[in-house]
Amino acid sequence: MKYYHMQMHPDNLNGYKKEEILNLVMMGYIGIDIDSEYASKLGINDKPFTDWGETLQVYDKTHNSWDKQITSFLSLKKNDIVVVRHGEKFIALVKIVGDYQFNEIENIWFRHMYQIKILSTYNDFKEEYKIPKAQGTFEVSKTGETFKVINKIYKKTIKGKDMQEKINLLKDRNQIILQGPPGTGKTMVAKQMAISIIDSTLPLETNNEIKNSLKTIKKRVKLIQFHPSYSYEDFVRGIVADSSSKTITYKTENKVLAEMAKKALKDKNNDYILIIDEINRANLSSVLGELIYALEYRDEAVESMYALEDGSREITLPSNLYIIGTMNTADRSIGHIDYAIRRRFAFETILPNKDAINLKEGVKLFEAVEEIFIDTSPEFDKYDILLGHSYFIAKDTEELKNKVEYQIKPLLKEYVKDGVLIDTAELRAKINTL
Repeated sequence: MKYYHMQMHPDNLNGYKKEEILNLVMMGYIGIDIDSEYASKLGINDKPFTDWGETLQVYDKTHNSWDKQITSFLSLKKNDIVVVRHGEKFIALVKIVGDYQFNEIENIWFRHMYQIKILSTYNDFKEEYKIPKAQGTFEVSKTGETFKVINKIYKKTIKGKDMQEKINLLKDRNQIILQGPPGTGKTMVAKQMAISIIDSTLPLETNNEIKNSLKTIKKRVKLIQFHPSYSYEDFVRGIVADSSSKTITYKTENKVLAEMAKKALKDKNNDYILIIDEINRANLSSVLGELIYALEYRDEAVESMYALEDGSREITLPSNLYIIGTMNTADRSIGHIDYAIRRRFAFETILPNKDAINLKEGVKLFEAVEEIFIDTSPEFDKYDILLGHSYFIAKDTEELKNKVEYQIKPLLKEYVKDGVLIDTAELRAKINTL
């Protein structure tokens, strides 16, 4: 896959607005055209570039290195990635899906074109990307700032597409569990999903971005963490003691789930998201109670075992309330989710992503640790216990060394002790020499 960048406005007119360029791209093509008057004199104006032959060099003598421009344009292949820009302004990221063609299409001023698929546009991002100016439109960007910016846009776009697939699954089922080994960023993905649903943006990447965004939507997003002693009375509805007066009184209160359901029910035009970290650390059958039924039959009232002061026992989980759980597949000390609950959730596996590691030393370390899991016990699935990429992300080599000594090695040794990894002298030597 190669990166290209190009401008798309007739006769290089600076007054051509980016909205107009985007409208052209939305028609499914990118392309260029040439100085027709001079090309007509040479007899090539109505010919595709592929038929210009040696006349290209003649045309080029008075037209600013067009031989290089056209040659570069013709080098575009299927699956190549092109950034359409207007000066330094980012317009769209597209993928080439067809071969070069020469024809006239109504409402399109260029005749030399490629059919494309739009991956993202400037409307998909909150931040405004600037494409550094480079010599020669269509020149392949291999190094430098232009490449870095295009690569950043591409990666964020792909992450956005992947995120949208998860969101679509959640929207279809209303509840999803992100499962995977430790350190794969399941909780971060859950937060990104919540922000994307409410704020309609491509995934935010840094912790600060996510933290600040969650603050602005905190009324509609709630994050809690389950633990073994978590109960129905903690999660749905329970009796609490009120000692605000001289005598202690007892009353029934809605807890996290019932309270969020109540808010969502009153605000049907907006989505609400409950994130449950480590969802399988609690006894889900006990914690959910009769709400197991309500998970599947949204907008239908079920009766709680506890009545409120007005005598009402009903709880309704509205369809605009979404639940995102996270589950560590390497934690075998916790109970499994039973089938009745499992079939009500969609499951999405989050695996380690080597591309997310920022240091070369971190990538090498990741590969060395991955080789260790060749010695996984047959009782375990390698992809349930691999170390996630967050263990290998560090601001410098010193931080990475600390992660090796105080996080990675201790966890691997624990795996050996628990029989997850087959204990051999060779394996212990591999761990010690990391």
